[in-house]
Amino acid sequence: MKSIQSISQEVKNYIDENGQSFEHMLLSEAVNVSSKITDILEKGNINLLINARRLIYYVMDQRKEELESFAEGEGIAWAEHSLTLALKLEWVQAIRRTLWQIVSVLDETKNLMEDHMDFYELEALINDKIDQFLNTFFISYSKYKDTMFLKQREVVEHLSVPIIPVNEYVSVLPLIGSIDSFRIKVI
Repeated sequence: MKSIQSISQEVKNYIDENGQSFEHMLLSEAVNVSSKITDILEKGNINLLINARRLIYYVMDQRKEELESFAEGEGIAWAEHSLTLALKLEWVQAIRRTLWQIVSVLDETKNLMEDHMDFYELEALINDKIDQFLNTFFISYSKYKDTMFLKQREVVEHLSVPIIPVNEYVSVLPLIGSIDSFRIKVI
């Protein structure tokens, strides 16, 4: 097998030289997402096609820190704009399949791999990095959503605990509904 660096360069060159073909392959793999690309760009200023290239380049170059940072940023952006996880999952799966299609084409034309062990080594590298991206993305998305939920809950709880002063030392606090530990802290 050629070195991982040379395969990485072959893949990036293929994408750069065949940009429209790459985008067509990718969009044909992501049926539900392809119809929403413009909406996602307008709603969240997220360019899925540029980000797909970025993800592939980070994966192929084994740039772990940049990959994780990118995934965290994407998670927050998708959560901020209430974009669905189902769309993101479909998109990343389409990126993975498209990347493997490119590797297949390059292997046929340039003989990238000499035997099946070379394939398994490349498979582990690519799929592990994409899985790492997905894990980091989902954690970032969930943390952001959880934080927003807690902030909204605090606002609602503060509004639902009216304090009515009777005199300087006494106030009335109507308690309606169940009292859990969160509400006790608010009270």
